[in-house]
Amino acid sequence: MKLKFKKDNDNIKVSISDNETIFDFDYIRMINILYNEHVIEPADFEGDFSEEEINRINMFVKEISDKIVSAEQVLTEC
Repeated sequence: MKLKFKKDNDNIKVSISDNETIFDFDYIRMINILYNEHVIEPADFEGDFSEEEINRINMFVKEISDKIVSAEQVLTEC
């Protein structure tokens, strides 16, 4: 799964790419995919994002990825 961020003027649209299928962003879909696949790839950006915006989004994606790995390790140990 990969999150895609598209910026048009001040509007940001987020979508989810999963196995070459694009979905409008939806937290429930994101959680469902993460629960089943345990993988989130680095985000894609389209448009005029500042370095700060890109860094913050990348930190957010990394935190999600780290939580997935931690949860997977806990489940494996049980």
